[in-house]
Amino acid sequence: VKTKTQEEETVSNIWKGMRPLSILALAFAITFAMACTKEVEVEVIKEVPVEIVKEIEVEKVVTKEVAVEVVKEVVVEKEVVKEVIVEVDVAAEAAAAAQASAAKPIDQPQSATPSGHIVIAVTDVPPGVGLGSAQLDDGFHYWGVGEATFQSIEGDTAAPMLASDYTLESDLSGGTLTIRDDVIFHGDWGPMTAADIAYTINDGNGAVNPRSIHWQAGDFAAMFGKNELTVIDDTTVGFTFQKLADGTAAFDPRWNANLLNDAGQAFSVQSTAVRDANGEDWMRDNPVIATGPFSVVEWKQDDVGIIQRVPYDHWLVNPEVETFTFREVAEEATKAALMETGEVDAALINLRALPSFVK
Repeated sequence: VKTKTQEEETVSNIWKGMRPLSILALAFAITFAMACTKEVEVEVIKEVPVEIVKEIEVEKVVTKEVAVEVVKEVVVEKEVVKEVIVEVDVAAEAAAAAQASAAKPIDQPQSATPSGHIVIAVTDVPPGVGLGSAQLDDGFHYWGVGEATFQSIEGDTAAPMLASDYTLESDLSGGTLTIRDDVIFHGDWGPMTAADIAYTINDGNGAVNPRSIHWQAGDFAAMFGKNELTVIDDTTVGFTFQKLADGTAAFDPRWNANLLNDAGQAFSVQSTAVRDANGEDWMRDNPVIATGPFSVVEWKQDDVGIIQRVPYDHWLVNPEVETFTFREVAEEATKAALMETGEVDAALINLRALPSFVK
């Protein structure tokens, strides 16, 4: 049996004497640790209230935005304002109508031009081009210088004009035009024939003549495509309508009431005799030679244009007016002044200038 040495026994006694102190030190250590733990928990508790305060502030902002939107949704007041404005406009119109009924036109000024001659102030005198494909102005057939195949009269929107009759194929693929034989061109250029009708439309058709800038270049192309009008005899023209993708004809029921009508898109028939004698370049640089009851005497673009009634019995009408003069006047005030002095007999007057023409 191993026995303790004196040294071991001395250490054991020392330890026994220190044990109560060790236990007491351990208790202090545990107590200190617990105290530290409590301080951490206190810091967490302090941070939580700060976050709660911030969330409450966000809720207050949302509440304010809702209140603003409610104020914007007031529509009744706007409707009331509009009703008041309408009532004011009606009252103003009634007052203006009362004044207009009391107003009387000024005394007609004495014309400075002799009887039978009319001077018209226009905003623009267009080019005096005499070739359809070079953009012969549509105004010429409206003014009675040129004529088309059909016209619109009371009770008939496709009445005969240069074409006295027509036929259509049963499948609407095309037809014929019967041309009058008593129409002559201005300036002793001879009678009009079917060849002149065919030439005029083919020249203007953008699908047949790629250089065409005719006012109806696209209309002719849409109606006839690349199908040229053909001359059957001196008084008969044949035509074929454009075909659609499914092979059916692109028939337009307005073909003679609009596209070939003097009151619609129309054109002014040109002379093949003039073309053959002078060439298309000459036609492009000179006023149109056509078939209407008026012929061109003088034409200067952006200045003045003069037309006069033909010196023979016209097939359609013999005008009572001898000449029309179109004078370019751009300024509205100048137009009104010329009207008041009698230097022009008619003008397109802006509505704002009308007060000067009433007492």
